[in-house]
Formats: sequence, C-alpha cells, structure tokens
Amino acid sequence: MRKISAFLTVAFAIAAITFSATGAQAFKVNDNNDVYGYSTIWTILDENSFSGKSATQTATGDKGKDKSFGFSVRQLRLGAKGGMADGLLAYNLLFDGAGSISGSSATQIIDGWMTIRPLGKDIDINIGQFRPYGNYEVGIESGGKIDNLDTGKAGALQSSNFLIGANNTRDRGVEFVINKIADMIQLRVSATNGYGNNGDVGGSLSGSRGILANGSGDAAYNLAVIATPIEGLRLNAGYGMNKHENAVATSGSTNCTLGDDGKTITCASGTATAVADIDRTEYSAGGKFVMKDLGLWLDAEYSAFKAADKDTLKPGYEVNGYYARIGYYVIPKTLDVFARYQAWNEKAKTGAADKKHSGYDISVRYVVDKFAATVEYEKQDLDGTSDDPVRVALRTVLFY
Repeated sequence: MRKISAFLTVAFAIAAITFSATGAQAFKVNDNNDVYGYSTIWTILDENSFSGKSATQTATGDKGKDKSFGFSVRQLRLGAKGGMADGLLAYNLLFDGAGSISGSSATQIIDGWMTIRPLGKDIDINIGQFRPYGNYEVGIESGGKIDNLDTGKAGALQSSNFLIGANNTRDRGVEFVINKIADMIQLRVSATNGYGNNGDVGGSLSGSRGILANGSGDAAYNLAVIATPIEGLRLNAGYGMNKHENAVATSGSTNCTLGDDGKTITCASGTATAVADIDRTEYSAGGKFVMKDLGLWLDAEYSAFKAADKDTLKPGYEVNGYYARIGYYVIPKTLDVFARYQAWNEKAKTGAADKKHSGYDISVRYVVDKFAATVEYEKQDLDGTSDDPVRVALRTVLFY
C-alpha cells in the first residue's frame, strides 16, 4: 500500500502542475465551429479475478487473472461540431482512436449527425448516427462529461442489448429534441434502424449473422422526458421499442427476401438461416438532487430490458437493476468523495433462473479544470463465482 500511496501522491502532484490553467475549452476554429475531444485512461493498481475464472482455475482453486499493474485506454476521441446558416443548421462528428465500440482497435466514427432547426434553437432535428436514449446515465452522461463516474451495470447491459448489433450503443436515424417545454422539460423522440451503427435499412450486418428487414416497419423507437422542476433537481424517464417482425436472419447468403406467407425465403445465393421475429423493449426512470450549500449530491436510476421469447438472437434474455450514488465535495468542484451501490438481475433465456449480481465502489476524485483523476475501489458479488472480483484503479479523464 505504501507503493500505491506514493504513486498516487506523485500522480496528483503532476496533475496539479500540468493542468492548473483555467478556462480550457474546445479549440475554436471560428465563432461557429469547434474541435473537441476527450480521453479516458485507467491505470490498474490491483485487480483480483475481475474478469472471472476458467473452469480449470475454479476446479484447482487457482484465483488467476490477478493484476498488480496495467493500463487500459478506454476512450481516445476527437471531434468537430458547429453551426451554419445563422444557427438553422448544425453538425457533430466524433471519432474514437481507442476502438471502444464493438471491441475494434481501429479508428472509427462514433457520432455523426446534421441538425436542422426550422424554428430556432428550441427544436432540434438530428439526422445521422447517434445514441438513442435508453437511460440517462448511458444516453446523456456517458463519456462526454468530466464528472462521469462510469455507468451503472444494468443500464450499460440494457443499452448494449437493445440494438441487434451486440455492444452497439449507436444507431442511424432521426431524433427530434424539444428543448424547452414550460421552461423545465426536454422531450426526445427518435426513430432509428434498430440494427446498431453497422447496419443500414434493407442491408445486412457484418459478422456471422445478418438481418435483412423491411425498413421503417422494423425501426426502433425511443421516447425520453427530462425535467428540471426546481434548481438542483433533475427527473428523467425513457421507453424504447425495437421490433423486427419476419426479418430474415442470414449467414453467408445474399439478396434474401421473405415471401408474403411470412415463411418462404428466397436467396440469390446461399440459404438463409431463419426468420427472425425480434421484439425488444427497454425503460428507465431516475433522477439527481444537488444540495450546493451542503456540498452533497445524490443520484439513482432504475432500468430494465426484455427480449420476447420469439427473439432468435437472445431467446428470453432479460436484465433489470438499479444504481444509487452519493457524493460529498470536500473542496467545492475540486476534491470530492463518493460511493455507489448497484444491483442487477439477468435471465439468459426463458425458464432460466435469475442471476443476481451486486456491487459497490468507494472513490476519491481530484479535478483541475477539465482534468479529473479518480482513485476507485470496486467490489462485485457475481452470482455463481466463488471469489468476489475486486479492483483498485486510477482513472484519468481529460476533456477539451
């Protein structure tokens, strides 16, 4: 522990010297356009079986997968955003060099949309690739803010399974955002492909299983309401529906179509795997309360996802759970401590028993301008494991 303490002391001292300048912001190309980005890097100080154990390790009692030191580049993002035509049009492009989406190591586009504002800034119409709202923690806060404290496990699982492409949290389509209703409510409504960021309407997904569907009838629809009724209080709720009825699941076949009887499949080459009736729903509710005078803040969110029994990709899969956090600013906006508890249940398929998980973490965070360094102790109780995974990590986030 002495080595860890010495390491953290040096790390915080370097951070304080290097990032002491104030007023940092995105690089301004001109009055209407900015270049921006952020990076998230973890330094693993100690980790015990956090990734689970193999059957051999379990049988022999070998804990395995222990780490005493290591680095993980979680995000390395650079983007551009701005407006034109006197604010009637806007755009946002974001690239990731860390390959954090879909496990790829290549640089790829994360977000890319054009905004049309026919009635001014009160209404945005976003067209392109973006993150459909599933829950506030993943849909709004994830990654893009200096005070992001990682995402609740249930919300992350919900968002990554709602779209057909596994681990995709972005989709392609259109989003309507009404920014001010009674000066306290934001309404977000989106209609997207439902395939994930690799899929186009009428096209197929890359990988071993593609989906050929019939366009708008198979779209994913999401609705969110975010309200701030009084200063310091935020309330949020969301609902999503992703249906793909009588879509064709393919594997190596091309140009497949489904007959009017809903059963007959015709392919130009190869043979289609099956007819995939996919029916997924998600919903969430939560909020945050900030007591500035006391230096306290609290937030919590519940989220749930369910795939109907007919879902051929993940039969009967369900996940639901919640997280709750409390934080206290020792030094306002500079040094704070916080703790989080979360619990979530998973059901792999219809008739299977629920896997009940829980976890907690205790953290200390130091913020200088747009840089944050967080030391976090995290422990999880994963159902079916003999040893609870534990991790101590230093997380650094730079937002510019």
